[in-house]
Amino acid sequence: MRLLYPISGPSFSTACVIHEGTPSADFKFWDPLKAMGKRLGRPAKVDETLAQQALRYVEKGYTLRDAAKILGVGYGTLARYLTTNATLRARYYEARARAKRRKK
Repeated sequence: MRLLYPISGPSFSTACVIHEGTPSADFKFWDPLKAMGKRLGRPAKVDETLAQQALRYVEKGYTLRDAAKILGVGYGTLARYLTTNATLRARYYEARARAKRRKK
């Protein structure tokens, strides 16, 4: 039996006991962040086709929240896609302006 401690930081004082011969004995450490379901590592790339579809919906007069619901992606994810890229952000504001002009 080995006693392993997390390496994520001093705020976690939880220890994990791993018994020899179990499948989890191969792990070198136990990460409490990963155990809580947090995603670790490099963020996913921006899906350009999803952003293009969202811009089309915004041009038609849908809100960004409605477009996210239709496309089946989270609102925060879609907002992040459109705001991290400068050209997509500019196109989003242009699409919103066109939709407002169309309503008048």
